[in-house]
Amino acid sequence: MKRVLLSVAVFACPLFFPLCVAAQDKASEDLPRLTNKEVVEMVAAGISSEIIIAKIKVSRCNFDTTPSVLAELKHKGIQNEVLLAMVEAPYGPPGKNSAQREP
Repeated sequence: MKRVLLSVAVFACPLFFPLCVAAQDKASEDLPRLTNKEVVEMVAAGISSEIIIAKIKVSRCNFDTTPSVLAELKHKGIQNEVLLAMVEAPYGPPGKNSAQREP
């Protein structure tokens, strides 16, 4: 009986592994992305730059960082260190490209 279960497990795992990976990818795609609007809302609420930057680092991001939008954000009171974190944030899952950044 143990051999049968082991055989089933050995056979079934490679078949179901891709399904599990696909389900995880789909789940991460469904997570909302942090946008410029949310950053402005956090600043308006008085949240510190350190907390906002930490939130950027652990979130899926979709920031508009064109020069004119950055100037508008600065005019709205967004600190330079937050703007830098927004510019450096990868599009998509956090940390996806951070290890591969060049100096």
